[in-house]
Amino acid sequence: MTRNSFLRSGLLIGCLSLMPVLLIGQRAGRWQYLGEANVDGNADHDKIEVGKSKGAFTKLQILVQNAPVDFDRVVVRYADGQQLPVAITSKIPAGGKTRQIDLPGVARQVDQVEVWYRKGPWSGGKPKIRLMGIH
Repeated sequence: MTRNSFLRSGLLIGCLSLMPVLLIGQRAGRWQYLGEANVDGNADHDKIEVGKSKGAFTKLQILVQNAPVDFDRVVVRYADGQQLPVAITSKIPAGGKTRQIDLPGVARQVDQVEVWYRKGPWSGGKPKIRLMGIH
């Protein structure tokens, strides 16, 4: 084996060993759709089922579509039975989103997210919320 081919094979092996790290890094920074709910009444309460099959998450965020939503509270329920109450007591306009919700500790499997909210003035249709997560 010549020195040149030896260096090329070493470089190839080095690049291949980094592939899993690069792929995980790409996946980790992307928002993933986890579920949605429609605000049907003046005061409403919904559960968005996530489940273990979607993996573990470090952050959540709620997007608002069609019309504004007034959030009362949000509770994140983990697959292990623990829960995290999240203080979101603000009105989010249509096209807006909540702040990023950091889940404490390492990435956690989310079973469901419970949301209590009220509709704002319906000008663009029925409000819809979409739950997003980052691994």
